[in-house]
Amino acid sequence: MSGRILLFKGLSQYDVVRGFIEDLATAFRTLDKEVLVIDLASENHNVQLLQDAFSKECDFACGFNLNGYDLGIGQEGIKFLKDVGIPYIGIFTDNPLYHSLKFRLVDNVGMPDNFLITCVDKHHLEVLEYCSKVSFSSFLPHAGSYRDDVDRYRNMESRTKDVVFCGSYSKPNISWTNHPMKPLLDDIADFMLSSESIQVQDALQQALQTKNYVLSPEFFQRILDVVVHVDIYVRNVRRTRMIAELADAGIKLSIYGNGWEQLSCTKPFKVYKAVSFDEVLKIMADTKIVLNLVDSFSYGSHERVFSAMLNGAVALTDVNGYWRDEFVEEKEIVTYSMLQLNKLPLKITELLSDLSRLNAIAHAGQEKAKQSHTWKARAQEIIKLVQMLNGFRLLKR
Repeated sequence: MSGRILLFKGLSQYDVVRGFIEDLATAFRTLDKEVLVIDLASENHNVQLLQDAFSKECDFACGFNLNGYDLGIGQEGIKFLKDVGIPYIGIFTDNPLYHSLKFRLVDNVGMPDNFLITCVDKHHLEVLEYCSKVSFSSFLPHAGSYRDDVDRYRNMESRTKDVVFCGSYSKPNISWTNHPMKPLLDDIADFMLSSESIQVQDALQQALQTKNYVLSPEFFQRILDVVVHVDIYVRNVRRTRMIAELADAGIKLSIYGNGWEQLSCTKPFKVYKAVSFDEVLKIMADTKIVLNLVDSFSYGSHERVFSAMLNGAVALTDVNGYWRDEFVEEKEIVTYSMLQLNKLPLKITELLSDLSRLNAIAHAGQEKAKQSHTWKARAQEIIKLVQMLNGFRLLKR
């Protein structure tokens, strides 16, 4: 491949995904690729800029959460990408269920066979079967980022923050109280909250089996649009439970994110408003332990785990299959169980009481992340995926 790579940048919360695009652009350039970043959120974005972008041979286009799938101009953009045949890589950073409206717009045109969708959890690939008829999809984890102007590793003795948690909060709200399927949705929530790291679509399947319901794929797809609300509710319940447990135990925690004033137990903590992605990386470089909650990922990643490692902190996150397979527990990463939150405060206390152990875990985690979980590593994987997509498409001729 010798053509240009087009990367689409859109709006994102706290500029996180916009930061991902910049890091991915840098990664491709280190691989000697020509890259053009197109900012769909810019006031200067117009059709002329798109024409200029495609005036030169392009190897593929790429965007997070389907940014750029329609070139920012709707169905005509999808038709254009379909007609020119340039591979488009849509990298999801969360469950595809949250992007059902975009899939519907694509399906109105017809899912192009040059579209490749990647998911950050292996089980999200199963959801894609209900979202759209994607020809080729793959598991592609998040990657970590770090600040060039901050030393990526300082010994724990010099770090000023003990434990940091980054993320927003909303008060748990059962929004389906008056929904005719309330009993089923209640069961889904119960299954998720009583399981270690179950996906919402898997909890739905269990709830249906318990009631001896069998649905057509069409009805199952329709219900998936509704269960997103259950997923959001469970996420907020889990965050409430985790933070409350740490507050009761007197753990000193710094929280960065919006909405925490709704939770009274956070008063003993240092709570700050949400900060930019770049500022988060700076904070991680001055933190001993970065606490994370991946929520309902059962075999997938979150960038905060990798970014914590790359910035020299110990990543402490809820357990799932991906962490078990990818890292050595207590040597490269530390995990906790959402079903045994009462053990989390003691785990944090023991870690902070042994700085030499913290240093060892941070060193090992950083080395593993530098080796396998940077945006350069993901850029190399994306190039291979594009090559595979091109090969599969040749089989149809």
